[in-house]
Amino acid sequence: MTIRLSILISVILSFTGSIHAAESQNSGPSPVLASVFHESVPPSAYLHDTERTPFVTISNVSYFTSGEFARVVLETDGPLQYSAHSLTVPERLYFDLPSSRLSRLSFKEIQVNGPILRVIRLGQRDSDSVRLVLGVKGRPGYRVTNEGHRLVVDIQPGGASGEERAAGNLIDPTPVDVSIPQPKPVFTIVIDPGHGGKDSGATGRSGLPEKRVTLDIANRIERKLAEWRDIRVILTRRDDTFIPLGSRAQQANAENADLFLSVHVNAARDRELSGVETWFLNATTNREWQQVADRENAFGGSAAGGLSELELIFQDLTRSYKMEESMSLAHRIQSSLVEELKQETPEIHDYGVKWAKFQVLVGAQMPAALVEVGFISNRAEEKRLTKAAYRELLAEAISAGVLDYIRAVRVADVQTAGGRRAVPY
Repeated sequence: MTIRLSILISVILSFTGSIHAAESQNSGPSPVLASVFHESVPPSAYLHDTERTPFVTISNVSYFTSGEFARVVLETDGPLQYSAHSLTVPERLYFDLPSSRLSRLSFKEIQVNGPILRVIRLGQRDSDSVRLVLGVKGRPGYRVTNEGHRLVVDIQPGGASGEERAAGNLIDPTPVDVSIPQPKPVFTIVIDPGHGGKDSGATGRSGLPEKRVTLDIANRIERKLAEWRDIRVILTRRDDTFIPLGSRAQQANAENADLFLSVHVNAARDRELSGVETWFLNATTNREWQQVADRENAFGGSAAGGLSELELIFQDLTRSYKMEESMSLAHRIQSSLVEELKQETPEIHDYGVKWAKFQVLVGAQMPAALVEVGFISNRAEEKRLTKAAYRELLAEAISAGVLDYIRAVRVADVQTAGGRRAVPY
């Protein structure tokens, strides 16, 4: 038992260490983890014989690169068939996906420029199939996992022959065998308005407290999501009450929630900074990223920055699917925020998706994210946050991101009833 546990710790730490290596090369605002959304194409592009095998629809592609490891994920509405191939000069892996199509999508090439993954291309090869092309460096090993509604390609250096490359010989980033829960008929969301009571959070130059802004936005998000009959929304606080950071995720666990989202407002010594960013829980060696988490942790009387990596791994990283779902959730919220806010405020800064040790997310037994809706330390952004219309826009954008995530995980009923809408696919 001791030997098996030692091997498990070693494997997980080696994967976490590769994340650290990536961060040291990506200290700027751009994340090394991304989700790509697509524009519409004419319906005539996909004309199929209804008597043929049903098509699997690919709705999204995301990637994660961390030093000498990369993962590419296709999100679908069913299991994909695939055939794997490789080419040289330049090195490429490509996967033909028969009986599949891109759902109302056109695809833009993703320039990853990572240590092992250079570029991702996904396109409708013909009316009956899609091709995924991964430009790689060297001759990496890879492994393909078909998870029903996701096709996962893991890439890592190693393997000289095509057979070895297909077999993978990879460090397994998911050493703990835990089945992904089956979707439930009602999707429970816990929204956490940051701070409260004696913990005011950050304060703007005009005296606006963060705790008031987060509660207002959380209430607006609740009202919007409550329109969908398949969704149950719970707030961790409904008034100016102090709740310890560690109790918030515990409340979500007690409610058997499917999603946990903590709403916050950023602050910085540089009062020129403005913009939005979304976070998920993971250890980080990026000092600037952890400083953001430390500030939030300090307001709540916590010291999550001092949590050991081993503690964090065993509390929150043993279930790889949860971290990946948290990444997906964070990206969908961030993308929706930026898309909506740029229409109202074109100069809004997109700081992307990042990760750090936020105490409020520690212990959550479901996908969890923390969104920073702006910088209250910036005079112009604080002024916008005082306006109900702007807070409504923020709530609308966050809600749209959450709904997009729910559609992706296929957990809501598509039928309408009782005058309330059901989450569509």
